[in-house]
Amino acid sequence: MSIMQVITDQITVFSKDNKPCATAKPGEVLLFKTLDCFSNRIPDEQTTMADLDYSYGFANPAAGPVYIEGAEPGDVLVVDIFDVEVADEGTIATDDHCGPLFETTGYRTKKIPIKDGMATFNEVSFPIDPMIGV
Repeated sequence: MSIMQVITDQITVFSKDNKPCATAKPGEVLLFKTLDCFSNRIPDEQTTMADLDYSYGFANPAAGPVYIEGAEPGDVLVVDIFDVEVADEGTIATDDHCGPLFETTGYRTKKIPIKDGMATFNEVSFPIDPMIGV
């Protein structure tokens, strides 16, 4: 059995000019490790978006890109996603200049525990619905 490639390089802009961080063969299984939408820069509830240089140079990172051997411009690639695992905690952050209710809120951060497929917000638990990212 071969060792699975782990992709940890992150991009924050989708562009044809992004250089591949890895090469894979058709059919090869890869593991992509990603960060949260803040690039894991909010470690606790005392850190808010006001503490960040929020220039969007780090927001919504995606792991990759990966070059597939033999792929040519115009080819259609099929990707099977076998699993999406999430961290044991999520982050919600508000600021004073964006979002649907920005006029009524300031900078706040809340950490949301996630366990057994459930998120808990202020003692209310609900199922999570993991997605592949941005």
